[in-house]
Amino acid sequence: MIKPPPGWTSSEPTRLLECLLTAREIQVLQAIVNGACNAEIAESLNIAQETVKTHVKNILHKLKARDRTQAVVIALRASLVSLPD
Repeated sequence: MIKPPPGWTSSEPTRLLECLLTAREIQVLQAIVNGACNAEIAESLNIAQETVKTHVKNILHKLKARDRTQAVVIALRASLVSLPD
């Protein structure tokens, strides 16, 4: 089991994550969960790949995640995103 990031003290992780992440960052995170690469995310959200990279960087920083995989695990455990059907 992956432990929450250092400093994680909230008893309501979903509400905390929703406050930390913007709506667009949550969309990007859900796209990552769905298996999309940066180019696919950019195309589906009609934004530049560099913007996707910025969103991913911000997500990692805000969640104190080492990488995309850890960010996905944190978000899934908090029920912020869902697994694809």
